[in-house]
Amino acid sequence: MPLSAKQFHKPKSPSGFPSGEFIPRFTPSQGALICGGCVVIDPTLRKVALIHDPSTGINQLPKGRKNIGEDVHAAALRETREETGLHVIPLPLKGLTRATPTAQMLGEPVNDEAFAADSAGEGEDDHDVWEDVDEEGTSTERASGLTGWAHHCEPIGITTYRCEMTLAFKVIFWYAAQADSLQDPRQDAKEPWEQQYELKWVSAQEAPTHMTFEADGQAIEKALADMRRSGYQI
Repeated sequence: MPLSAKQFHKPKSPSGFPSGEFIPRFTPSQGALICGGCVVIDPTLRKVALIHDPSTGINQLPKGRKNIGEDVHAAALRETREETGLHVIPLPLKGLTRATPTAQMLGEPVNDEAFAADSAGEGEDDHDVWEDVDEEGTSTERASGLTGWAHHCEPIGITTYRCEMTLAFKVIFWYAAQADSLQDPRQDAKEPWEQQYELKWVSAQEAPTHMTFEADGQAIEKALADMRRSGYQI
């Protein structure tokens, strides 16, 4: 059942400030770990790439920290190439995103203030924030703050947790990428600590169940859903 704006926006505390999870919290740079990773898919053979660590038995998606001055998407692709040895390229999809569409995508100038207000929930209270999305998730009204009618390379989602080694707040931005599962991976692309990693290709439908971490499986499911939205038979 669609959520209305009144259901979606939590009530404020008596002090007038948002309560609980809606209160902004600051994390200093040394306490934040920004990473990028990819869900690598072979659209032709309908397979997903995963990294297997034989020393621990862990199956996971390729990912890693961004370098200083590096774009997060570029970091995701670089780390994926290093850990898998594959030649991977971005996979543009029509996934729903709250990133502001460009004027070229809209065919008209973008009203940044209107989109910012809508995303922040400052529009009319009786507006259903999901009423502009049909059963398949296709955007039918572009003023909803959701973009899903055009191909783009925005993140398909994020994973957040506390890093055990550094205790930093870790944020992983996931992107969709594509590669040929029949190619021979480069062994010289790996960093020394990545040498034990083994590349495995599994069927797209079974891939989520192969992952050690549930969040990785959810990232795969989201990438596959976005592919189906984009017309792929997978």
